[in-house]
This record gives sequence, structure tokens and C-alpha cells, in this order.
Amino acid sequence: PFNDTDCGPDSGWHKLLARLQAAEASKEWTAARVSTDATYKVSDTLTWSGRDYDQDVMVETADFAGFDSATGHPCNEGCKEVQRGIDDALYSWWTNLPYVKLDVAKRMLGSVAARGE
Repeated sequence: PFNDTDCGPDSGWHKLLARLQAAEASKEWTAARVSTDATYKVSDTLTWSGRDYDQDVMVETADFAGFDSATGHPCNEGCKEVQRGIDDALYSWWTNLPYVKLDVAKRMLGSVAARGE
């Protein structure tokens, strides 16, 4: 059943869009640097730290979106931030929240399709 406390007009969930829009407008995101303390056995011959794993996910995601992590080109302010996030293994709520403007997704997927991927 509908719960006013969790989903009503004064709930945190109901205010999520406004909070996302405010965070986007400020261009400031809280992030944590992922540690190398925890390790994960990927296979019998491969062990990764949490940092290694997260950096790999960030590289794959950035490359899919059109960033060339091998060269960093084209390197504008935006790509410098992407590279800094990868290099420093910066993890934020943004990394884990599947939120994207539909017009941005349309451009991104159009670009990926044009590359033949």
C-alpha cells in the first residue's frame, strides 16, 4: 500500500528529482576514494582490489560513452574530470545511480551507434 511517509509529497523520495537537479546545477559531487584494502579473487590467477575493480568499471563506462581512456582525447575540462575520477578511483552516488537525461542518452547512444558498436 501507498505510504505517505515514504512516498508522499514531503518524503525524501518525492524530493529526489529536485535534489538531483540542484546537485547537477552546482556541478559539485561528494565522492570517496576507493581503497586497495579489500581484495577480490576474480579467478584462480587474478586478484583485484576494490580500487582496481572500480577503476575498470569506470574506464569501460567512460569508453562506452565516447571517452578514449587510452589517450584521453579529446581532452577538454569534462574529460579531465573523467580521467581524474578514474585515476583517483573516485566513487560517488552518481557512479551508482542510473540517472541520465534522456536527451543526453539519445546523443550518447546515437554516437555509439555511429561508431558501429
